[in-house]
Amino acid sequence: MTTAARLPRSIRHIPPLLEPYLQTPPRHSLTLLTSILGASTNWLVLRFLAHALSECGLKSQSERWGEGVTGQDDAGIAKVVLVSFLRDGTFWEREGGRVGLDLPKLSKRERFYFVDGLTSLFDQSPSSTPAPSFPSPALRSPPLSSSSPPSHQTHYRDISRSSSTLRSARWTDIHDHVRDVIERAKGAGPGEGRSTARVVLVVDGIDFLLAATEPEASVTVKEPFSSTKKSVRLLDILHSWREQTHSTILTLTVDTPLLGPLTGSSAFSAYPSTSDHHSTSTPTPLETDHASLVTSVAHQARRIISLRTLDTGVARDVSGVVRIGVGGGWDGGGGEERIDERWEGEGGRLEENEFLYFVGADGGVKVFERGA
Repeated sequence: MTTAARLPRSIRHIPPLLEPYLQTPPRHSLTLLTSILGASTNWLVLRFLAHALSECGLKSQSERWGEGVTGQDDAGIAKVVLVSFLRDGTFWEREGGRVGLDLPKLSKRERFYFVDGLTSLFDQSPSSTPAPSFPSPALRSPPLSSSSPPSHQTHYRDISRSSSTLRSARWTDIHDHVRDVIERAKGAGPGEGRSTARVVLVVDGIDFLLAATEPEASVTVKEPFSSTKKSVRLLDILHSWREQTHSTILTLTVDTPLLGPLTGSSAFSAYPSTSDHHSTSTPTPLETDHASLVTSVAHQARRIISLRTLDTGVARDVSGVVRIGVGGGWDGGGGEERIDERWEGEGGRLEENEFLYFVGADGGVKVFERGA
């Protein structure tokens, strides 16, 4: 039997050039995935999920951290909490199936937890809640009683063991809901006591909240939230979640219209402009919010993987460019920071790379070097 035949199907869908960069990073580290219109991170997020949730991925991660996965000891096991504000559970279940991920089964095994932040985010009436986004029985939330009293708890009391739906756009509710799901994932394990599995948090499109919602005013702050305070508040929420998880993967959009204050600046050099036009007008509050969020996250991130379209236009056999770079959170240290020679060069310094990629109609992805 060949090596490829022994690998889980999900791992076989990971391009070899990309595999070193999907390794689970050190504790409390942040990985930033950026995209622009026409170069979505969907396929990249799926590959991160496939690696983290595969048995092959578990083995390699536990070996790197000097921990085993034997019997009742799940110290090396990775669990994933996916919070998606842009895509529902049906999308992730369908696309996951195309790369060998049976998310309903993984959810039933309490390895995968999904938080739907799209379908009912602005539904303030629990009694009129639509059907859960995941149709699978393993991920179906029980219906709410029509007599349930309206309260803070009604926004997330309907969480099933591994899947839930956000039903409030209040930032406090969103924070508490996701925190509770993380705690549930950390507490789900074999035997008595708390699980020691690593929980990897994946947050897809949290920048949507900047454009579509407003944080509720604090009881201690009388004035409305300014744009700066708004982005800082969102960063505080992210920091709170990161403290409860092993590592975090975050997706953000970096289209030029959303990043007016950064366009053409040195701070934005890692993100190629999507337009030759640099606006000289006063930035809008959304531009200021978004630029502040992207800059802050990039400074905290250990690594940044950015996707963009080709500078020369559309090509039949190339979907775009994937660039792997260093974030402000990279320390280049040894010991625990040393992950993989293909990921790090001499002295523990990240080897920055840039590849081309092609997403096929069947969901398959090829990653290759220029000129290959």
